[in-house]
Amino acid sequence: MVRVFGALASFLFLWSTLCPFLEVSWFGIRTFVGSPGPLTFWSFRMTNAYFRAPDDLVMNELWFVEYWSDYASYRTLELGLAMSTVLVFLFGAQVFTVFFGALAVSNVKSTLFFSAAIVDVVTAFCMWLVSRAFIYPYFRYVFLAGFWLACVSVVLFFAVSMLSWKWFKGEATGAR
Repeated sequence: MVRVFGALASFLFLWSTLCPFLEVSWFGIRTFVGSPGPLTFWSFRMTNAYFRAPDDLVMNELWFVEYWSDYASYRTLELGLAMSTVLVFLFGAQVFTVFFGALAVSNVKSTLFFSAAIVDVVTAFCMWLVSRAFIYPYFRYVFLAGFWLACVSVVLFFAVSMLSWKWFKGEATGAR
């Protein structure tokens, strides 16, 4: 039972990593060559839409280092960190969460589930922190499935951590 819930939490988190977590739109900005469309953010990838004409969409994708270095000048409001730093840290937190989740499911240890939950909280915080670079009036942002799935997986990881702790405690008590 613990493994099933742990696998579900890990699957939801992995899914959140593969889904975009933030979409940012420019509000009221027009240039002589068209208007910028939404920017869609993952921890490792970004897509940028640009409308040269109402029916002429140009898409641009940036991946990993190219993406992270492109947003080095954007700063988060609260901590003043470069968005590139937050994105790299977010990607690392996602890798560690997947690692701890997989390890916890295979070994069924409450400390590993708890570690996955803590790193998952860091992941959700970093996603929120990225949004804080776009709080100005000419930006509109919305959190997407990646953010919400990460939040749900946090709750599941914490629940599985407590469930596995009670399960081990009950198993140890019953053995005596």
